[in-house]
Amino acid sequence: MKRGITGTGKPVLLGKRPAKYDARNLRLAKYLVAPKLVAPPASTDHYAKVSDWMMYANDRYGDCTIAAAGHAIESWSTYAAKGPGVMTDQEILAAYWKVSGGVGQDNGAYMLDVMNLWRKEGIGPDKIEAFVQIDHKDLTQLKLAINLFGSAYFGMALPDVNTFGPWIEVQGPPDYWNGHAISIVGYNDTTGRFKVATWGELVDMSYAWALKYGDEAYASLNDLSIRADSGQSPEGFDFVTLQEDLSHIGDPVTPEPAPPPEPAPEPDFPPSVVVRYPIFTQITQPGVRLVVNGNPRPVVHRYQFEAAEEAGAIFASDPNADITAENVGSFKVGLE
Repeated sequence: MKRGITGTGKPVLLGKRPAKYDARNLRLAKYLVAPKLVAPPASTDHYAKVSDWMMYANDRYGDCTIAAAGHAIESWSTYAAKGPGVMTDQEILAAYWKVSGGVGQDNGAYMLDVMNLWRKEGIGPDKIEAFVQIDHKDLTQLKLAINLFGSAYFGMALPDVNTFGPWIEVQGPPDYWNGHAISIVGYNDTTGRFKVATWGELVDMSYAWALKYGDEAYASLNDLSIRADSGQSPEGFDFVTLQEDLSHIGDPVTPEPAPPPEPAPEPDFPPSVVVRYPIFTQITQPGVRLVVNGNPRPVVHRYQFEAAEEAGAIFASDPNADITAENVGSFKVGLE
């Protein structure tokens, strides 16, 4: 895992493993119901009330995937007036060991594994009800997730230039060895920037940076009943369908039917192989053009049987025709 120094001089580590997908994931787009759903506002702030963004041991371990969840918990609990939900380093690391390979195994983690852990067992005392996958290349979905649920759990493959910030000007290609997970807790269309909680501080990230280097994103759905009753989520979010889908999590997965067998490939006959048909004998292969009595035929055949049919038709009308094949070698069509 790569170690570096932030723009403010903090030693930190990366630790997100490459994006891992599951076709069974619930997807945010399914529950955004038009035309009732309103467009995201021009800006959203789920960060200003948080007084202290914690490092969560990400200066000692590559636990950014859990630290980012910790920052999301800080944000949503503060804005839900439940008091700042600050995890201890011990709680963060206890969750990290469960997804990194075991106690003391600092191997980084997959974001999807973290989401499943967060839903099934919890991170510290916080346990989410569900999570939905966001199209990380869709700025509208990202903004809606931040506005509706307080944050977006966002993964990046950072470049080797400005790896540890600032994350404003796009430079260089993504490097999937530079994986990092963050919590996006606000945005502003006027500046074209997100507000990101990471490495114990709040930093800016341009929309262009997110689109270039983002490789996965999720929304954590925490205390859905509280949010619905308090009106923090608009009516355009389909809670009924979501609750129905959640009731089926854990159902046996019906295997998809096996695809039909692929047809056997047509043999590619070398020039020395003779293919015997009931009426004539010929040699051919894809791409062959017949030459009859020294005159090239106008059609170049892609398939073997087409060249064979043409040779048969010529032989039927002129049994004495001298038929050769360009790019294959000469041959004589004769009676069996």
